[in-house]
Amino acid sequence: MKHCLLVFLLWGFAYSQDNGFIKFDSQETWVIEINDTLITSNDVLKINNGTYTFSARPQISYSWPAIYIEGEISISVNDTTHYTLTKDKSEADNIALNTSLPKTTSYKGLDYQPQSYQYPKLKTGLLITSVAANWLAFYLKRQADNNYRKYGRASSISELNKYYDLAGDFDTASTAMLSVSAAALAGYIYIALSE
Repeated sequence: MKHCLLVFLLWGFAYSQDNGFIKFDSQETWVIEINDTLITSNDVLKINNGTYTFSARPQISYSWPAIYIEGEISISVNDTTHYTLTKDKSEADNIALNTSLPKTTSYKGLDYQPQSYQYPKLKTGLLITSVAANWLAFYLKRQADNNYRKYGRASSISELNKYYDLAGDFDTASTAMLSVSAAALAGYIYIALSE
């Protein structure tokens, strides 16, 4: 019986000499495909030594376009290769020895920076401009209507000309404010959808 255990132990040790380990470290959960195997960033994968390509994406991501990383990673015999993934960047750190695994080797990866279209002040300004211009257009249209009513009740030529001109000016200003409101709203929607 002791001989069988020794044979199995030696066989397991000899078999493990061709393998290394890979661990993707992250604060968020990522889905990683390596060697046609899907794992999450919480798993430690035992794999033959060599160089592999992998792809990774966050399991839950609210950014558009979605973050997607492709890279290459080298696995050494009896080493644990750590690859650090974050939504801001993908960069390996020197990680302390994990006592439950063989010695640790860090792997320098991609310096990934997702393109950011965040303009919080501009978005807020466009939204406020759109609402304010819309209300101002409504107010100017009311003034144009009031002056047109006065034009209909005017009794002299000078009053007719005065109220008619005022109604036309307020109507033109109202149309211009509606155009500003529509342009600001279109800019806000474009920025919101492109983030």
